[in-house]
Amino acid sequence: MLPSARVAFCRSMKTLAYGKTGGCILLVCGKQPLLAEEWYDYMRFLEGQLIPGTRPIGLVYTDGAGPTAAQRQQMNELIARVVGELKAAVLVSSHLARAIVTALNWTNPVHRTFAPKELDAAIAWLGVAEGEVPKVKYALEALKREILRP
Repeated sequence: MLPSARVAFCRSMKTLAYGKTGGCILLVCGKQPLLAEEWYDYMRFLEGQLIPGTRPIGLVYTDGAGPTAAQRQQMNELIARVVGELKAAVLVSSHLARAIVTALNWTNPVHRTFAPKELDAAIAWLGVAEGEVPKVKYALEALKREILRP
């Protein structure tokens, strides 16, 4: 039986999909460069999630695409207000994307990279509640199907 992955908000676009379930913010990026208007929508969503005092967590899966330098700057400005609280695990196999995460950490050290096969380790590092883990995994797979479909 599949877990009930109640996604509080889910938005699927051409280059990225995002949502939140089990207290975890989810982002999936495909191979194509992230479109500016889609990134803007995601930043607006993220702004409403990154509330000081809430200890936000995020799980990102990328098939190679990542934010541009300007988009990274926008993200750094947004996460600065929760930098001591936010934890973000990035599932990525691309060396370029790992370098982007390293660049993000120079300003706000909140990210940690994991290979896609290390999903369980990433979720454990984030501290997702045990009862929420199946929901987070299911929701992540659903978002991946939206973006990574052939």
